[in-house]
Amino acid sequence: MKTAKKKSCAWCGEKLSSEELQAPRTDGDGDPICDECWDGEYTFECCLCCEYDHVDVQHYYFVVARPTQGWHGNVVPGIYYIKGGPYHGGSMFCGHLFDDKLLRLRDLPKHSRMERYKYPTGHLCRNCVHKLKLPETKEYRVACEKAND
Repeated sequence: MKTAKKKSCAWCGEKLSSEELQAPRTDGDGDPICDECWDGEYTFECCLCCEYDHVDVQHYYFVVARPTQGWHGNVVPGIYYIKGGPYHGGSMFCGHLFDDKLLRLRDLPKHSRMERYKYPTGHLCRNCVHKLKLPETKEYRVACEKAND
């Protein structure tokens, strides 16, 4: 087990906790960073289960919680596969979607938290992709392997 030589986060300067010192997460330069900086840079929150997952798997499945402005008209609620980028313009909260980059896979699950989700769109974690039995492309499987490293 590798322990951190530096005692503070390379990004925010906060003192690393004893757990962070024992099993440090490092940035691309190999410098230790605190869990808060790690989570902010390398994880995202799944809009269905509220669990966190690695950003490498974030841009494959897209959830539209309520009708949202698309490039060619409204995009209806549902779960979409992202065929390529860019798939949104402006911010994720008040921009528009490039609906020609999205492939609708299915309706939202009944009684999902998406009915109360504060944002109009979101992304899915690997567990939800698996539970929903969504089709997995080769590129998605490679991203999952990378996220496991």
